[in-house]
Amino acid sequence: MDRITIESAPLHNLSVQLLNSSHLYPKFKEDDKGLSWDGHIEVYSREKGKKSDFVGKCEVQIKGHEVFDISEKRKKKIQFGVNLEDLRIYQNNGGVLYFVVYIARLQNGQISCAAFYNSLLPFKISKILKHTKYKQKNKTVEFYKFPKECKEMERVR
Repeated sequence: MDRITIESAPLHNLSVQLLNSSHLYPKFKEDDKGLSWDGHIEVYSREKGKKSDFVGKCEVQIKGHEVFDISEKRKKKIQFGVNLEDLRIYQNNGGVLYFVVYIARLQNGQISCAAFYNSLLPFKISKILKHTKYKQKNKTVEFYKFPKECKEMERVR
């Protein structure tokens, strides 16, 4: 699978999933080469788009990961290596909702995605960083299947 597909498919997949909720509005950057984030999700108490109902925003990082075995997408949780420099940046800036999106090409040529997430808040990141070794570049972190139901998506913390 080409680099553009691996980078674009996760953004589009998550956007479509989040847009099903009337409380969540994804603001993701495509072809983003910025520092550690791929955008944010705006959160509304009621109908999205009304300033009076705006609650806040959640910074996000989205990583695409190609898988060749379609059964990988059915897992309830996965492990994925997160860059320690990024973790330190997230820790100093209030955390991040980190997504790993598994991408598989089906036999008919279509792309299928499955999203996993972890809410990496400063306290959790501190615990992760406490168990790293000198000169270690990545830390394996556990990620959980991102729900498809709107009410469950809205409760993700």
